[in-house]
Amino acid sequence: MTERQKLIVRKRNLQAARNCVRKLEGVEALSVFELAEKPALQQFYQAHFSAFFNGQPVSRLHYRASEEQVRAWLTEHLGLSEGCEYFWAIHSVWASIRILDLPAALRSLWEERDILLITADLRQILGAGFDSRDEEHFLIDKFSVE
Repeated sequence: MTERQKLIVRKRNLQAARNCVRKLEGVEALSVFELAEKPALQQFYQAHFSAFFNGQPVSRLHYRASEEQVRAWLTEHLGLSEGCEYFWAIHSVWASIRILDLPAALRSLWEERDILLITADLRQILGAGFDSRDEEHFLIDKFSVE
């Protein structure tokens, strides 16, 4: 791939992420950036990626659960809080967001089907969605750095 093609791919990913963040309800979009723009975030994510996805999930919910059951499950087990800031992985880039209305934010984030967040203090990775560990259930994972 030429440098020009790489640049086009990067710009498309950034624009796609900006478009996703703009349409979120219950969330204030603070910024959208590539990992290289936040080296501490990239280092944190790389250092803990394998431990996060190789452990046992915190919770699981059958994939046929109703939307109402999914929202209640996310609210109970994901541990997000209104007023808090998170880094959200979307379209191969990161967005910095603040949760303003938790039910609306969870509904909007879940529309993407996989939620991957890192707390603003880089102390915890939070995730919800599908992966190959259990194809019959949605999974919630958390990894904390003490």
